[in-house]
Amino acid sequence: MSIRTERVAGVIRETITEVLACGGVKDPRVQAGGLITVTHVRVAADLGVAWVSVTSMGGTGVDQTLEGLRAAAGYLRGEVGKRLHARRLPELRFQPDTASEQEARVEAAFREIEAERKAAAPEPPPAGQPVAEGDPARAPDDGAVPEETGFEDTERVEVPYPASIDPRPSAPK
Repeated sequence: MSIRTERVAGVIRETITEVLACGGVKDPRVQAGGLITVTHVRVAADLGVAWVSVTSMGGTGVDQTLEGLRAAAGYLRGEVGKRLHARRLPELRFQPDTASEQEARVEAAFREIEAERKAAAPEPPPAGQPVAEGDPARAPDDGAVPEETGFEDTERVEVPYPASIDPRPSAPK
């Protein structure tokens, strides 16, 4: 989005939110919609259309609220025009916001995966009990040296820097 379309989207979102909060839309479907939230506004590059994503909590439901908002789109467009001084105002198209539903589905999937992991993971022994031998999940701490890395026989070699690029501070003379 360009800066202009982002600015227009912000003004549309603020205006519609304020009009809904003040009860400016008298349609009973909107008033019975409960808490209506404008979650996102996307504006076309030519400023011809603005898609307004809306959620509704409580009340009659999103479908009836959207019908009321679509009926009041002309009034809301006029309110946007009072704040946004432009030659061309975008047509307002209201749509339900499905991001919250998708978020709930993803969250439920994560909870299900976590429950499966917990069910598949072996129970750790209670505190104070010895660890069973051969348990790969709990290696005993016997002070064993980890397997060799292959760097044990190498010796450290210090390479002198040329004086012109030596990063170490020079000693005072």
